[in-house]
Amino acid sequence: MALLHWTHAATILRLEFSHYDYNNRGSITARDFGLSLVASADINHIGKLLDIVDELENEESVRDITISFEEFKAFAKLRKKLQPFSLALFSYGNINGSLTKSDFQRAASEVCGVTITDRGRHNIFVYLMQIKMGI
Repeated sequence: MALLHWTHAATILRLEFSHYDYNNRGSITARDFGLSLVASADINHIGKLLDIVDELENEESVRDITISFEEFKAFAKLRKKLQPFSLALFSYGNINGSLTKSDFQRAASEVCGVTITDRGRHNIFVYLMQIKMGI
């Protein structure tokens, strides 16, 4: 039964990625990644989050970011472990005075067991920090 659930979840994830990767480039834009995040957000915040995604599309620092399927899959794993991941990020940021890309990658790996590539770490971290700054 667990294998069936895992196979179904992997298929759904691949379908979601394919929805945004309609040209079969093997990657999605930062905007599409943002829309994917908004799709799983609390319904009470969707309007504001969609506005942020629209604003980010014009930001030079994120305009050329693309997310591969492997990066998308890694972040999907993190979303399933959001509470321990959030606590780790908060803790690492408090210890160091600010949250770094290495802290982000270490929290994913050590706390959640999710490996994020350096490229994925950079792209996702930059995108999320732009959202945090409210751009």
